[in-house]
Amino acid sequence: MPLPDSTIPPEPIMARRQVRWAIMASFLFALSTPPAKVLSSEQTPFLLCGLFYLGSIFGIIPSILSTPRENGAGGWRKLLLPEKPKQKEIGIAILSVLIGGGAAPILLIWGLKHYPASLGSLLMNAEGIVTVLLAWLIFREPLNMRLSIGAILGAAGCAIASDSEGSHGFSGAIPFFLAAGLWALDSNLLRFLSGWSPVTITLWKGLGSSFLLLPLGLFLPHPPMTISIMGEALLTGGLGYGLSLILFIRSIRAIGVSATGAWFSISPFLGAFLSILFLKEPVTRTFYEASVILFVAVLFLNGPMSPKTSSDIPRHTG
Repeated sequence: MPLPDSTIPPEPIMARRQVRWAIMASFLFALSTPPAKVLSSEQTPFLLCGLFYLGSIFGIIPSILSTPRENGAGGWRKLLLPEKPKQKEIGIAILSVLIGGGAAPILLIWGLKHYPASLGSLLMNAEGIVTVLLAWLIFREPLNMRLSIGAILGAAGCAIASDSEGSHGFSGAIPFFLAAGLWALDSNLLRFLSGWSPVTITLWKGLGSSFLLLPLGLFLPHPPMTISIMGEALLTGGLGYGLSLILFIRSIRAIGVSATGAWFSISPFLGAFLSILFLKEPVTRTFYEASVILFVAVLFLNGPMSPKTSSDIPRHTG
């Protein structure tokens, strides 16, 4: 009987390491909320999002350097380019850039400019509801009682979070709901790119989004761009949109979709907590009520999955 390979960690250690990927992805994406809120008052959404996704390309460098490569340049091509992509996959990748790398982040930044980041983070729980509904309506996946209760509770929690006075009311919450819906659609599209590596997806999404948004942002009226704003935006994108997405996709392929989705569901709550901590936003009764209801909704939406629904796609990371 051959001896076990001592270089391969025991299964419990591997499992803990893979769960750590999901937790780190969730934290890094949540960490991008406070700086995005601050930057939203200093620059236009088009330029900010373009810089975020340009920064996401720098965020994949550690993953590139830590990935074993063979055959010289051929190894680099295999890592960075999709292997014989089908025409359908190219079309889906372009659509993913337009939806998940263009319209959705612009709506998020637009919302953050006029809305408390803590409440805005909670409203992004709407993505889980829309993801379930899309999987049911478009991909014909079953909608059981548990998912139905989770969706109803999630809708109630989002309604409470958006029920406040002035610009914090429902009209101010609309950009977050639209962004959540578009990212839910983007998450469902990613199922068709299962043959692409995490680095490949992140690289081409970053390139496509930055090349689309930066020229558009420079063409439209915008405040003067400073080195500090540019640096902060690139760093935010590198961590929250680049490295986070790498860890997110690796987690999906290591511990499964439903487990990754369950761990990543804490991201809106982390984003809300970090916004309160760093931005000194007030904690209102509305915030507490919405947080409790949305947390219960997340528990329902991320319960045990039946074999038939194992293909569900979890939350985005940018």
